[in-house]
Amino acid sequence: MTDDEIRKLANLAALSLRDDEIDGVRDALGDIMTLIDELQNAPVADAEPMAHPLGVKLGVKQVLRDDTVNAQDRRETMQKIAPSTDRGLYKVPPVLG
Repeated sequence: MTDDEIRKLANLAALSLRDDEIDGVRDALGDIMTLIDELQNAPVADAEPMAHPLGVKLGVKQVLRDDTVNAQDRRETMQKIAPSTDRGLYKVPPVLG
């Protein structure tokens, strides 16, 4: 990549680069692109989809809790002590002008 391309990329990413940082960024981007090339060439044709990154083959079972309501609805209580509400919503002062 040219210096101008790296500066443009940095600008798009809202980064400011000094001139002495460009070579380091170029090297880092080259390393990233090399890794992407390696990943694209990985043999995945025979890979089975996984429901969990640890997979069943490792003998790891994901422990899930029951999907039950375990908290009380305290909306009315909270709205009573709120400084200001309107039709069930909390009113707050404006933050910007």
